[in-house]
Amino acid sequence: MKPGLTRAINPHLLTGAHALGALPDAERAEFEAHLGRCRGCTDEMTGLRKTAAWLGNAVDHVYPHALRSRVLDAVRHVRQVPPTLENVTVFSRRQGFRRATVLISAACVVTAAVAGAHSALTASTFTPMAVSARTHVGDLLSAPDLRLLTARDQAGTAVMSYSRDEMLFLADDLSALPRDRVYQL
Repeated sequence: MKPGLTRAINPHLLTGAHALGALPDAERAEFEAHLGRCRGCTDEMTGLRKTAAWLGNAVDHVYPHALRSRVLDAVRHVRQVPPTLENVTVFSRRQGFRRATVLISAACVVTAAVAGAHSALTASTFTPMAVSARTHVGDLLSAPDLRLLTARDQAGTAVMSYSRDEMLFLADDLSALPRDRVYQL
């Protein structure tokens, strides 16, 4: 690269070096011309100069003036570390719509499952019965794993106990049948 030409393609990357006075004269002149046109770089330069001044005041001893030129000469011989590349996944619009469709479908399935579970849990009702604990029905109703299931619009309740391996069906408002007919469950 010829001396005097800007090393950085993007002049916005030179704000830190300019704030510290580390640009060669040709690059400094080019960058200062850029500062007149770029408000963002001007604001950044103001902040960087203030920070450099605060850091300079925090130093407890002063380095010799010739040290700066020696460091800048040595830096020219130091090889820079190559930039790291970031892997960025870019999705097309079609892939984005496909993902959105899948997510919306999954949300609908979850909503339906929650609504169904809520409906099943709130549909059961318990109708208290006065039963003596000494009867077979009373013994079943006092089982520790008793489950009551009632359909929403039906007049019956199923009482189940898995530990006893028994089930009882209770019905309300069944019409009386003639003697030759029976209800079957």
